[in-house]
Amino acid sequence: MKQDHVPRNIVAIYCRLSDEDLKKKNKEDDSESIQNQKTMLINHSLKNGWEIYDIYSDDDFSGADEAIERPEFSRLMKDAEAGKVNIVLAKSQSRFTRDMEYVENILHKKFPLWGIRFVSIVDSADTDVKGNKKSRQINGLVNEWYVEDLSENIKAVFEVKKKQGKFVGAFAPYGYLKDPKDKNHFIIDEPAAKVVRLIFKLYLEGYGLTRIAQKLNDLGYPCPAEYKRQQGLNYIPRQRGKQGRIWRSSSVNVILKNRDYIGDMVQGKSGTISYKNSAKIRKSKSEWVIVENTHEPIVDRQTFELVQELAKTRTRPEQTGKRHIFVGKLKCATCQSALIKHHGYGNKRYFICPMKKYDVCQIGVSVSYKLIEETVFTELKKLIHQYSSEQDLETLIQGETTISAQMEKSRATLQAVQVQLTDAQLALENLYMDKVKGVITEKQFISLNHGLSDREVKCKKQIKTLEKEIESYNLKIDLAQEKKKAIKKYMNMTQLNREIIEEFVDVIYVKNTKVRGEKEIIIQWNL
Repeated sequence: MKQDHVPRNIVAIYCRLSDEDLKKKNKEDDSESIQNQKTMLINHSLKNGWEIYDIYSDDDFSGADEAIERPEFSRLMKDAEAGKVNIVLAKSQSRFTRDMEYVENILHKKFPLWGIRFVSIVDSADTDVKGNKKSRQINGLVNEWYVEDLSENIKAVFEVKKKQGKFVGAFAPYGYLKDPKDKNHFIIDEPAAKVVRLIFKLYLEGYGLTRIAQKLNDLGYPCPAEYKRQQGLNYIPRQRGKQGRIWRSSSVNVILKNRDYIGDMVQGKSGTISYKNSAKIRKSKSEWVIVENTHEPIVDRQTFELVQELAKTRTRPEQTGKRHIFVGKLKCATCQSALIKHHGYGNKRYFICPMKKYDVCQIGVSVSYKLIEETVFTELKKLIHQYSSEQDLETLIQGETTISAQMEKSRATLQAVQVQLTDAQLALENLYMDKVKGVITEKQFISLNHGLSDREVKCKKQIKTLEKEIESYNLKIDLAQEKKKAIKKYMNMTQLNREIIEEFVDVIYVKNTKVRGEKEIIIQWNL
C-alpha cells in the first residue's frame, strides 16, 4: 500500500529491449537500444526535476510477456506497491505492457490505489491528465491487437517452415547442433551423437532403460539438459536439482523413440492454448508434421525400427500377467544373445538361447529360473555385505565430506565475486548518470568506463567457472548419497524383485560346463 512519508516526484524508470529491437534492419538505428532509452528517460526526469529512485531494465523480453516472466518489471511492481516511488516513467505504454488486462489492472486500478503516476514520452500517456484514459485504453487495445496479429502471422510462417522440413525450435535435439550456416538445419554434434549411438547399442544388447541411464551416469556423460548448459545454451530443464543433472530412464526412452535420429524432422508435437497462455498441450500423432530425410542420420533406419519392435515385446508379461524379474538381463555366454523364456515339463520355467534353433549358437545353453534366482540372491547378499562394511561406508562418508568442503569454498568465492560484479555494475550505472548530469567529462567517462567494463567481464567469466565447479560437486555428492542409500536399503533383503535386479545387476551370462547339467553363471554388477 501507499506510504504517506514518501516525498513526491520520486521516479522509477522502466526500459525494455525486446526481441523486435534485435531484429532491426539498421545497426546504426540506436533509437530502440536500452542505452538510448535510459538517456531519453533520465533527461526527461532531470528536465522535470524528478529524483530518480532506480532504473529497471528488461532485455530480450516481449511486451506481451507477463510480469512473472520479466524480472525487472516484477521488481518495479514490488517497489511501487511498497510506496518507494510516485512516478513510473517509460518510453511508451507498449514498452511497459501490450496486455490490455495489465493496462486496466495496473495503470487504472493498482497505480491509483498506490498513488503512482504513470508517464510515457512517445505516446504522451499520463495518468494525471484528465481525459487521457480513453486514449490510453485505445492504445492498449491497439497494442494487444498488434500482439495477436503478430502471433498468428508468426504461427503461419512457422507452419510453412515445418512443412518444408525446416527446424523452428529453440534448441536442436541432443546429438545435433543448429547449422551455423542455416539455423533451420541440423548438423551432427559428434560428442553427443556418440552417446546416442551407445544408447541404441546397449538397448539392442538387452540393457533396460534404467540400466542404460545408470551406465551413462557411471561413465560420466552429462544428461541432455546438463550438456546443453555446459555448451553455454540458455536452457531451462523441466527437472530441477539433481534430477535435472543426471540421466534418467525417461530421458533414455525419449531418445530411443525420437525419429530425428534417422534423419527425419518431426515437429508440432505440442502447442500453446493461445498467444496469452503459454501452457503446453500435447497433440495427437495425426497432427505432427513429419518430413523425411532432412538431415544426416545418427542411427540407421533399420536399427531404429528394430529398437521400436523390441520395445513392444521386451517386457511382455508371462501367462500369469507378471513380468519376470530378469527381463533383459540374461545372456548366452557363447553367442551373447538374450535368453528367452521357455516352459518345460510340469510348467517349470527355463531360459534358453534362441540362436541354437537357427544354428547360430553351437552350444545352445538352457538354465532353470530357480537356479538363476538362487545364484543371484546368494551372490548379491555377499556383495551387499561387502559394500556395507563400516570401512566402505566410512570411505564414502569421508569422500562426501571432502567434496562438501570444496563446494562450500567455491560457493564462498562465488558469493564474493557476485558482490564484486554487482559493485562494478552499480559503478557503471552511477558513472553513466554522472556523465548525463555533467559531473564528469566524456573523456573521463570513457577512461573510467573501460576499467569497470573489464572488471565486469572478468567477474562474469569467473562466476560461470565457479557455477560449473559447484554443479560438478553437487553431482558427485548426489551419486555418493544414492550409493549409500542403495546399500542401506538392501542390507536386510529376504527375496529378489525387479527393483533390486535393476539396481544391482548389469547382465547375467549363462554358460554350460564340462559336467553335464551343470551351469556356470557369471554376474556383472552395476556397482
